[in-house]
Amino acid sequence: MGFAADVFICLKKTADFRGRARRREFWSFLIFWIIAAVASVLAFEIPPGSFNTAALLPLAKSAPVLLIPLILILPLAAVAVRRLHDIGLSGWWLVSAAAPIPVLDVFIVGAQVVCFAKAGTAGPNRYGPDPRA
Repeated sequence: MGFAADVFICLKKTADFRGRARRREFWSFLIFWIIAAVASVLAFEIPPGSFNTAALLPLAKSAPVLLIPLILILPLAAVAVRRLHDIGLSGWWLVSAAAPIPVLDVFIVGAQVVCFAKAGTAGPNRYGPDPRA
């Protein structure tokens, strides 16, 4: 399996928050999501800095730029939850990054990155069988 196969698996499991996902599956889809977001900005030639409140873009021009990342946010959330399941954590830990204190968010997101990079539980856990098997 390669990058494209991992991305296809995530797209196929768009709304599947059950089970487990390997590290490579999560990171491949995250890279794909970032590339899609950057490509949408470049495709519609949105100048940097035009997203400030003083120079709002017309909705017709900004909608396509936001549409692609928003469409892909559900499969990204699903693979992130499955990734957390792989290390034995509940998917609700993903919501913890929405803390109302910005300084706290930095530490929470850092902890989540560590969790996403951590090796999964060997063998089956309460979320399902080992995806490496």
